[in-house]
Amino acid sequence: MNSLMRISTVLLALGASAFAASAQSMTVVLTDGSTKKFGTDYVSQVTLREGQTDVPELEMTQIKLEPYSGGNVTVTLSTEDESTVYSLDLYGPETAVFLHPGEYQGSFTGNEYYFDLKEDYTFVKTNGSRLSVASGTVTVSNTAAIYTIAAELTLSDGSLTKGKYVGELPKYSQYFTTNMNAAAYDEDAKRKGQFGVTFSDEAFTCEAYFDFFAAEDATTLPDGEYVYSEDHTPGTFSAESYFETYAPYIHSALLPGSKITVAGSVITFDLLIADGRKGEFTFNGNITGTPTFKSDEVVTYTATAAAYNSNQLRDKGEFYIKLNDADWTFEMAIDIYADRTATLLPAGTYTFSDSKDPGTFTSKSYMDLYSPYTTYKFAEGSTITVTEVEAGLRIVMDFVATNGDEFRVIFEGQITGTPEFKEE
Repeated sequence: MNSLMRISTVLLALGASAFAASAQSMTVVLTDGSTKKFGTDYVSQVTLREGQTDVPELEMTQIKLEPYSGGNVTVTLSTEDESTVYSLDLYGPETAVFLHPGEYQGSFTGNEYYFDLKEDYTFVKTNGSRLSVASGTVTVSNTAAIYTIAAELTLSDGSLTKGKYVGELPKYSQYFTTNMNAAAYDEDAKRKGQFGVTFSDEAFTCEAYFDFFAAEDATTLPDGEYVYSEDHTPGTFSAESYFETYAPYIHSALLPGSKITVAGSVITFDLLIADGRKGEFTFNGNITGTPTFKSDEVVTYTATAAAYNSNQLRDKGEFYIKLNDADWTFEMAIDIYADRTATLLPAGTYTFSDSKDPGTFTSKSYMDLYSPYTTYKFAEGSTITVTEVEAGLRIVMDFVATNGDEFRVIFEGQITGTPEFKEE
């Protein structure tokens, strides 16, 4: 409270009340809208006196943050000599992974943008003496990586304290900066020109994986600028890339607009992270390991069984087909859209798309490989060709997986079962 009237009460023994009625209470409304109740049998005198209005604002030079789940973070601010320490238990948006700007109000309950007034979590220490907080406001703002945290708190004894911190956050910031000190090529064989590289910092507070694409004749990651893209062309890194931080653990995808520059042994990262953070990293050193590449020969799998899946009604013209091989080393599903009048899968060529237009198959399609277990999802460039043959249908599936792998699956025979469609 900025300008408020403090209430002093002198409680005397039972029977000394200046109020005639017994078993009644007096409710006092404070200037911040909160209320206090006093039993009138115990109140002898009420004195109003002017509260503090011009207390000096303390310069908080030290900060510690302990983030938890649900948008909760404990912020500890202290003066240089630690004579005054604020412990503030803030709650931002439930999905927050960094300290969100905004005005946090003191409360015992809330949804977001408040700080918990329970004395175990929020309190002020002055020269070793600890007091709980009765009410107040904590205002958070930032200009890029520089945060301002201003607290104005009314303590349980009625006194007012103000403090402000200005500077970078050691953790839980919207702007994540670090120096990566280790990098290694992925041991799995990639397509030609594809390089998977994992980076981590010295304290292992974070890890990042990038799925780079360069010219097919490259044997190590070439110099140049790489931008986020899902088209797997040289000079890009794909949606398989990610960024992880620990304490708490957060796994995040990256967004278009992210950029990585490779210049010899120096790699700089300017990342837009899907959870709202921005990452600026540097790596200076050599990437360990040796990239390996797949042969030009297309890997082909043969499915020996196919069945229309009828465990739920489908859109008219939609055919959801499950397939597997004889030894169950893989199983898969394709979700194909044909003409709405079709009752069985018709011959034709189907391309990957989520438009659900006739002649497409959707992202509900997948393939599970066993030993080792791998799940493939498919990307643009994938095609399915269906032709009629004496045995039934020949289905040739040429897939481009989201991780860049390319392979073929062939089925020839009858598709068992009966498709079932929704009524209109």
